[in-house]
Amino acid sequence: MELILPEKKFEEMKNILLLLSLVFFNRVNAQLCFSPAANYTIGVNTYPLRIVNADFNSDGNVDLVIGNQGSGNLSILLGTGSGSFGSATNFATNIYPVSITGADFNIDGKADLAVCQNGSFNVCILLGTGTGSFGSITNFTVVTTPNSITSDDFNGDGKPDLVVTLGAGADSIAILLGAGTGSFGGASYFAVDTLPNSVVMRILMGMEKKIWLHLTLFQMIYQYCLEQAQEILV
Repeated sequence: MELILPEKKFEEMKNILLLLSLVFFNRVNAQLCFSPAANYTIGVNTYPLRIVNADFNSDGNVDLVIGNQGSGNLSILLGTGSGSFGSATNFATNIYPVSITGADFNIDGKADLAVCQNGSFNVCILLGTGTGSFGSITNFTVVTTPNSITSDDFNGDGKPDLVVTLGAGADSIAILLGAGTGSFGGASYFAVDTLPNSVVMRILMGMEKKIWLHLTLFQMIYQYCLEQAQEILV
């Protein structure tokens, strides 16, 4: 049996499918299309490995801090607020960072840094001055080499904490609860199934809501098309 749609019904269904493609595919394209890259030099043999963004000089613009594995220092590029950045300023730290994250660890309204130090058992904290520079390093020890770090408030007390993945066969992550002063308590360890080498935080509830909305839209369109096809067949 050949299904022949009346012209009006065909146009309605075509328009809905077009709307669906605009909602999903154009949104994806918008997210994937960028202007040509702008390159910034931060030094010779620096081998930048990690990057974090925040407003480090309190001017309302997003800045960048880069951890340089080769030179063992940090570079900061202050944002102009127009999508470009100033020249790099390098800070000699001898940390040799393998991972870096930012948050206001001492709750003074200024962005700070936490860094995993290569070849050590240290998580390094550098408190921001709010002018684009940082204070001296404070180290917090974990049981083995840290290889990835991120921050969030894991115990709901309003103070940023740290989660660190541990290398060297530890097969675990470490949680360091923040005191809200730039200091942290001793690490608590949680085993995982295999060697973790990266960690990232996401707000899962928001993602679930978006996924639910997308599925609901698909269901509505599918149901409409099904009803129209059934009506025509009857």
